[in-house]
Amino acid sequence: MKMDKQLRKEYIKKIQEKAKKSGYKAPLHMFYKVQDDNLLYAYFAIIPAGDLVYRLETKKMSFDNIFWTIMDMEDNIRRGNTLRVNGAFTASGILISGDNINLTDDMEGIADAFVDNATSEFANFMENNDIIDYIFYHDQIYDWEILKCLAYIDTDEIAKAVDLARKQIEKGDRGRFVNANKGFFERVILKYA
Repeated sequence: MKMDKQLRKEYIKKIQEKAKKSGYKAPLHMFYKVQDDNLLYAYFAIIPAGDLVYRLETKKMSFDNIFWTIMDMEDNIRRGNTLRVNGAFTASGILISGDNINLTDDMEGIADAFVDNATSEFANFMENNDIIDYIFYHDQIYDWEILKCLAYIDTDEIAKAVDLARKQIEKGDRGRFVNANKGFFERVILKYA
């Protein structure tokens, strides 16, 4: 089903309505909620070819606080949770799932199924996984070493975080986030070594 701009807007609106009814905050192209100390969130886009493309992720709320402290951006700690989901300088999340859904004329049905499925996948992941353990026993392509470093700091294993940061720097990885000309791993060493 080919999507024009107006139809994409209508689909986004239906998804936002369903997400809000299901207890999420739903700014444009995402929905999220805080559960215990965890942030559960979905990014989605309606592409002109007629698909809903999405990613479901989670992270500990404390990870952003640690990240912003390391990066000397503590003012962000007091800002809203939308920044934690959509900010450029935030801790990455763990990818739970992602997929494409072929869209039809049944906007409400697809919006309901998408949000209900996301809710089910969030619940299943949280029921079967501890975020810290998941980070140490699984791999993910994006920012995995940064997440490990944050997990070490979150569990007060500072020496392990510093050791990991040093190893990454030895490999030529300063950390993709840079503030005041210092990469994330350099900043971990400055802050904790």
